[in-house]
Amino acid sequence: MHHPSRYLHTTVEKNDLAFAIETVGEEIAAAEENAAQFQVVVEGTSRELHPILRDEVYRLATEALRNAFRHAAPKSVEVEIRYHARYFRLRVRDDGKGIDPAVLRGEGRQGHYGLHGMRERAN
Repeated sequence: MHHPSRYLHTTVEKNDLAFAIETVGEEIAAAEENAAQFQVVVEGTSRELHPILRDEVYRLATEALRNAFRHAAPKSVEVEIRYHARYFRLRVRDDGKGIDPAVLRGEGRQGHYGLHGMRERAN
């Protein structure tokens, strides 16, 4: 059974991006029948992102969450959104089984370009 997620924030009253990521994470976890704990943590003072940037961040988070729930067999998954004066950071962490170093080097299986595509999108 899926455990309810927790949306934690420090100085943020409302954050639509965090809510959207929390919602899609819950949907992915339910579809994968994954019982991992899931939470979204927001640090810093939320600010509006350019719509194109916001949409790319959302897509990256969605793909990273899909990979985590589908392939890592985690007990917990966390998304961290950090707003800083000079940067924005999205971090997706899990305590799953890890990833083959060949995949991390970009030598993944034929036809599987998830991490490579995510790197290009992040850049």
